[in-house]
Amino acid sequence: MDCGFCEKSFEKTGRNQKFCSRSCRKKAYWRKHPDYKRKHAKLNAEIRSADEARLAYNEYMRLRRYNLTKEQLVELWERQGRRCAICPVEISLDAPIDHDHATDKVRGLLCHKCNRGLGQFEDSVVLLQKAILYLTNAVTERN
Repeated sequence: MDCGFCEKSFEKTGRNQKFCSRSCRKKAYWRKHPDYKRKHAKLNAEIRSADEARLAYNEYMRLRRYNLTKEQLVELWERQGRRCAICPVEISLDAPIDHDHATDKVRGLLCHKCNRGLGQFEDSVVLLQKAILYLTNAVTERN
C-alpha cells in the first residue's frame, strides 16, 4: 500500500492505516486543516492567560490569609537566606508559609518536607522533644 502523504510503499499493520508513519499522518492533517494551528494558538493563549490569572489569584489569597504583602514575603525569604527555616534546603517564594494555627501569626517559610513534618507532629513541642529523645536513644544504642 502507498502512504497517503509521502506516497512511499509500506506494509499495512492496522485495518484503517493510510499513512506509513505518525509523522506523515500529522503532515497530512496539517495540509488538510491549515487554519488549525492558528485557531489553537489563540485558544492556547486564552488558556495560558486564564491559568496565569488563576495563579495570581491563588498567590493573592495566600498572602491575604496571613496578612502579608509581597514585599514582606520577599523580605522574610531574604532574611532566611532563601532557605528553609529548619533545614538547609533552598526554597522559592512559593514555599509553604509556616504559621501558628492558634493565632495565624507567620513564623517563617519552610520546605515541603519540614512543613509536612511539623504538621504530622501537630506543632506540638512535647511530641517533637519526644521524637528527638527517641532518635537520640536509637543512635546511642546503635553505637
